Amino acid sequence: MKPIIFKQPFIIVGPACTLQYLKKLGFKTFDNWWDESYDTIVDPQERLHACAKIVNDIAAMDTADRYELREKMSSVLEHNRR
Repeated sequence: MKPIIFKQPFIIVGPACTLQYLKKLGFKTFDNWWDESYDTIVDPQERLHACAKIVNDIAAMDTADRYELREKMSSVLEHNRR
């Protein structure tokens, strides 16, 4: 819940279908900005590798691009906090 409270984007490193469950509760996720198909991967190791790829891709961006990405997400971040 910390990322939601502090209006931060998140990647769930947890059980399969957790994002699907959050969406059913009314939360929005970040499928407009990265591939969230990791949520459907049943094998924990494969799911972790898919999550790590997303994190590495974001880390490889320069600071200005990450700032722009976060600005584009602002409405989703605010929605989740509310």
